[in-house]
Amino acid sequence: MQVSRGEFGGERISRLLIAALALLVLSRLLSLGFYPLADMTESRYADIGRRMVERADWIVPWFTDSQPFWGKPVLSFWATAAGMKLFGINEWGARVPHFALGLWTGAIVWRQARAHSRRMAWHAAALLAGSAGFLIAAGAVMTDMALVLGTTLVMSGFWNCVGRGRTDAVARGALFGGLAIGLLAKGPIALVLCGVPLAGWALWRRQVRQAWRGVPWVWGCAIVGVLVVPWYLAAESRSPGFLHYFIVGEHWHRFLTPGWSGDLYGTAHSFPRGSIWVFAAVALAPWTVLLPWVGRARADKGGKGRLAGAELRYLLLWALWPCVFFTVSGNVLWTYALPGVPAAALWAAAWTSSAQRPARVEGILGTGLLALALAIPALVVAGRQSGQFDRSSKKSLVQAWAARASPDQPLMEVPRPSFSTSFYSNGRVQSLPDVTALRDLPAGKTVFVVLGAADFSRLPADLQAGLTTVAANPAYRLARWQGTR
Repeated sequence: MQVSRGEFGGERISRLLIAALALLVLSRLLSLGFYPLADMTESRYADIGRRMVERADWIVPWFTDSQPFWGKPVLSFWATAAGMKLFGINEWGARVPHFALGLWTGAIVWRQARAHSRRMAWHAAALLAGSAGFLIAAGAVMTDMALVLGTTLVMSGFWNCVGRGRTDAVARGALFGGLAIGLLAKGPIALVLCGVPLAGWALWRRQVRQAWRGVPWVWGCAIVGVLVVPWYLAAESRSPGFLHYFIVGEHWHRFLTPGWSGDLYGTAHSFPRGSIWVFAAVALAPWTVLLPWVGRARADKGGKGRLAGAELRYLLLWALWPCVFFTVSGNVLWTYALPGVPAAALWAAAWTSSAQRPARVEGILGTGLLALALAIPALVVAGRQSGQFDRSSKKSLVQAWAARASPDQPLMEVPRPSFSTSFYSNGRVQSLPDVTALRDLPAGKTVFVVLGAADFSRLPADLQAGLTTVAANPAYRLARWQGTR
């Protein structure tokens, strides 16, 4: 595959690769405001951010008007709320901060690889940005991208301090700043995801003494404590019970108790043990399919990569540990594999950038990125036209209510408000536990009701007759009720 090439610092890098990477980043950024927030994850966390803005409460995240959210620390909600303060309470405002966290992570990966070569840096950035899991998470309203940023800073900072012998404030600041970010994004799990591969590498390489002396652990951890502990104490003070639920429930039962029933905010996600490896393979797509073709561009099977054995082992531990750790967990999500993706991108880039036929390799990488960049708007258009987005969001129904209802005509949802209904109605939706309660409304009282399309067809005849459909999609219906007693 012949592609035009440009000169970058003495190395000729494919213009296709650079242009495709830029197009992919731009395509992802521009897509953020063109599809609704999905139930349950995105709209749930966006609604918590919305409440943070409206209440001006930057200590306690609120799940509902009366129930605090103890499931995660506050950093991701700060990011979401900050985006809404800047860009308004909408999809763009909620998602842009998480996109920015993804860009920051990509910049760290690029810089780590740049220490070896400019080609490796561009390959690593391409492999990271083009990984399906990372691409989705970079712009989704979730807590995971903040964790990935934190772990990436820790792991890169430690390697720069110990593996490369740097003693500058940037390397140390990355290590301990990343640790603070991880603890405020997800909590103690950040210590496990970083601490085990760091200790494992030091033992494997018999460099425990160097690992201790190369990093100012005492004052660094003291600074992390100053940055992190005050929020945890303030959250417990303002919302007693938070620490017990978060430490015991979220960090013990969630991972070790299949189908854990103590979740206050939904249900635990039960999958067969070992499912994390399948999730990781999907998160790394399409490279899990495309990279085998890169082998044809190697000069021979024994071609050397750009990394020494010590760094390769470090990346291997970093990449694999999240999957190893969550193998024994019955409650997992695909996002749990994400902390290892930056390391996988660096490891693969060391291989691809050492090929003797770089034009072929960069042609494969650039083509993959280009396909992804074009797929994003195509998927958005297809989702809007097919009504697929309406199956996971009530945005269109809330908009129909806002356009037709007068101020004294409330919006209700059966049996309780979904997160997207709450977000798009700015918290004005009310709960209607049983649709038969409509019969008890005063005569002439008009309300709008959101309920499942299948539920509507099973209503008694008098309720069906009293409900006039205002808007509908394949999954849900908005109906007007006017009491007649």
